[in-house]
Amino acid sequence: MSTSPEPTPQARPHIAQLDGLRGIAILMVFVFHAFKANLFWMGVDLFFVLSGFLITGILLNEKDRPFGNYIGRFYARRVRRIAPAYLVVLVVTAVIFGTGFLHYWYLYIGGMNFLIPLDLPYLKTLPLWSLAVEEQFYLLWPLAVFFLSRKHLMQLAIVLLVAAPVLRFIFTPLMKNGYSIYMLLPFRMDTLASGALIAILWPQIQTQLKSDPIAKKKLVRGGWILLGCGLVSAIALNSLGFLPANGNRIGSTTLMEATLMIATGMFGLALIGIGRKGYSSKPLVFLGRISYSFYLFHLTALYLVPKNNGILGFILTVAYSAAMWYLVESPILNQGKKPKVRTAAAN
Repeated sequence: MSTSPEPTPQARPHIAQLDGLRGIAILMVFVFHAFKANLFWMGVDLFFVLSGFLITGILLNEKDRPFGNYIGRFYARRVRRIAPAYLVVLVVTAVIFGTGFLHYWYLYIGGMNFLIPLDLPYLKTLPLWSLAVEEQFYLLWPLAVFFLSRKHLMQLAIVLLVAAPVLRFIFTPLMKNGYSIYMLLPFRMDTLASGALIAILWPQIQTQLKSDPIAKKKLVRGGWILLGCGLVSAIALNSLGFLPANGNRIGSTTLMEATLMIATGMFGLALIGIGRKGYSSKPLVFLGRISYSFYLFHLTALYLVPKNNGILGFILTVAYSAAMWYLVESPILNQGKKPKVRTAAAN
């Protein structure tokens, strides 16, 4: 998973609460690993929904450009966003643990989600599988957005939403390793498609919100129902021992659909402004901003602190991630951009 903050699509105003929602997602992932909190692994699902929405919005805004310019600009941004922090964490990991984890180095170029499913040696402090899922998404989705009309793109997103759980149901008993279902793109594409579908419909939703006073109430009600049903189902299934990667169809299909409902409900409610003040708080926005390096390093931090102390691990991870943001990520992302002129009104 790339937990990198994606720029909000250029044609849209900045949606501040999504920064905080990203902060919530990374907190969920950290709490799961540091304190073994059941179901908090679904923070990854929330990241995927966010990414599907933001990337699709960016691509739709660039669609009118010539293909070479469209694809070149997209990948240039992705490389600037992903590569620096990723290369640094590989170097840091090599210094701490040695270079043995790079034996299958070619899989570290967008194929890290194949390491565990193929039973290849991997380092548990490098949670790179989700980053590979997104990188593979980046290879395929820009082509779909460019060549398909908005209507056909919406239909494709719906097909992917339906196809992913069907594929999980079919292939779960056929896979020797349950992590194949949890980590490979064909089985996780419904989370990305959920965010993408919302991005495709978002202009229409915004128009409806402005013209129909009752529309927001209906959307809020629908979001809470989706979130509530997902929570009840996920808690019930998890209490019965079902997990997404335990090789059981209920875990890989029903439970993962329930967590998708939770992630989509949380995202949808935040998008239309529910909880905006909380999500826009400075601590959550800051966590969202540094979430990419935070995700890449947090398991290493937990390994380094005494007895996997979660509090110390969190402090160490925040310190590393903040340094990476201010010294590496932000300067590279802002390279070539004109500095904003501060006006008297802004002071």
